[in-house]
Amino acid sequence: MVCWGITDENARILTISFDFLPAGNYEATIYEDGKDADYITNPQRYHIYKKKLNSKTRLEAKLARSGGVAVSIRKI
Repeated sequence: MVCWGITDENARILTISFDFLPAGNYEATIYEDGKDADYITNPQRYHIYKKKLNSKTRLEAKLARSGGVAVSIRKI
């Protein structure tokens, strides 16, 4: 399962709720914009990491200007 989000020319923090997940434990691989990402000056700066989650988890993802986030989820 994959969820994702994108933004316009404004950077923002996106809060993602996983309340749509069935009961159980999951591992997510998160692909988000890096700290210094910017669509003009540094468009290919990424931060990729893994996190355990469940239906009660909320994740705050950093979206750079014209950036985005993708979350790949698998049941564990």
